[in-house]
Amino acid sequence: MQRLSGARSHKERATPPQSSDEQPFVTLDFQLAYGPLEADETVHVVGSLPSLGCWNPDYSIPMRQQAFATWTTERAVSVVAGCQLEYKYLL
Repeated sequence: MQRLSGARSHKERATPPQSSDEQPFVTLDFQLAYGPLEADETVHVVGSLPSLGCWNPDYSIPMRQQAFATWTTERAVSVVAGCQLEYKYLL
């Protein structure tokens, strides 16, 4: 897989839900507007945390096309609430 042309690494902080029943984990869904792609191309997200593959493309999270040129992760990613994470999209 290759890093998307012109893509930048993103740094985010996972924000816990605002409720009295705060949980130690939050779930994240990633969405990307990119395309169109060739028939044999796929989009993945990889990042700094174990749940995002620890920068290893072999453990990246696949994304699927939801609408024309809109991609979302195939599954939600669970991370510790309040942790800092970095991620990139792969093509």
